[in-house]
Amino acid sequence: MATPTPPTASAAPGGPLVGGASPARATRRSAEPDPFALIKGRIARAAADLVMAGDSVGLSGGTTTLEVARCLRGRSLGLVTNALDIARELALRPPRRARAWCSSAAC
Repeated sequence: MATPTPPTASAAPGGPLVGGASPARATRRSAEPDPFALIKGRIARAAADLVMAGDSVGLSGGTTTLEVARCLRGRSLGLVTNALDIARELALRPPRRARAWCSSAAC
């Protein structure tokens, strides 16, 4: 008796994979500007002003906290986050002075 071979992944984008799973699709960001961008920037700058060199901060995911991370870029600090974009903002973009711990399965 021949051993059955498992199905292979589909070459077509969005096609089913083994077990019926489908590849994740990238979400499109809205082309429209965020009407609250100025307010989020002010909040982010105010929050970043409270962080001193050497501090450790925890940031959850979100657009406002991403702005906080951008304001903290270049500072020597510790970061705990569940958001890959925030970890990337502080740990991978120059100047790299932050130590980031990401607590998400996506990290």
